[in-house]
Amino acid sequence: YFVYGKANFHLYFILTVIQFYVLFPFIHRFKKGWPLIVAFLILTVINVLWIKVQPVSLGIESLDRFVNDKMFILNWISFFMFGIVYAKFYDEIKALIFKYQKVLWVIIFILFVDLFVSIDLENLHGSAHISNLIYIPFFIVFLNYLYVWIKQDKILLKTFTLIGNYSMGIYLVHYVGIQFMKRLPVINEIAPQSKFVFIFIGAVALSVGMVWVIGKLPYGNYIVPIPKKKVTQPTQEVPKKSRIDPQFSNMNS
Repeated sequence: YFVYGKANFHLYFILTVIQFYVLFPFIHRFKKGWPLIVAFLILTVINVLWIKVQPVSLGIESLDRFVNDKMFILNWISFFMFGIVYAKFYDEIKALIFKYQKVLWVIIFILFVDLFVSIDLENLHGSAHISNLIYIPFFIVFLNYLYVWIKQDKILLKTFTLIGNYSMGIYLVHYVGIQFMKRLPVINEIAPQSKFVFIFIGAVALSVGMVWVIGKLPYGNYIVPIPKKKVTQPTQEVPKKSRIDPQFSNMNS
């Protein structure tokens, strides 16, 4: 169950992350600049091809089962690389997306409409789908725009920060929230597209509540990981008449 990520249907993610931990020391060697961008593009192509060509046969049953499961790293390597590129080029990407935000807003709007119209609750795409390689980068751009608005409202900022802090716990327990929402009688009266939105919002809200309750239990942080607040240490005041050489003081800082 652990090796194949089958303890529950969504826990394959943990196995995927462990595979990335193994690869990260090698991938991290690509320096900021063209080497990193080229590596990202190559691994994105590999990611697309891997999704398209499955299943593959390597002649060993256990190995075939491993590489053809959606938890296998080649189904997700582009996203991991995108995270590295986004982190290392954060300032450049931020400047670029705000420079061309009018064009990007149009693309994001089209993608949102396309996603909303194409929702079919009876035939939903799996998470390992090529379309996500297009949707997710643009939706991350959307989140950058959204943050500019959210940070102006303390309540909204606090709410989204809480969801962010609870994100891993939400991932672990969200299936319970989804199943609860799907069984509410009122949900059956809602149109499929709107139903999807209500179930999503309700499942996130319930998951946040569950994570909060679990966090209050003894050793609850071992059940769902919840980041602890950082305690800032008071800084020592530097005497006005310090005999320390200013240059040394700056280096020490």
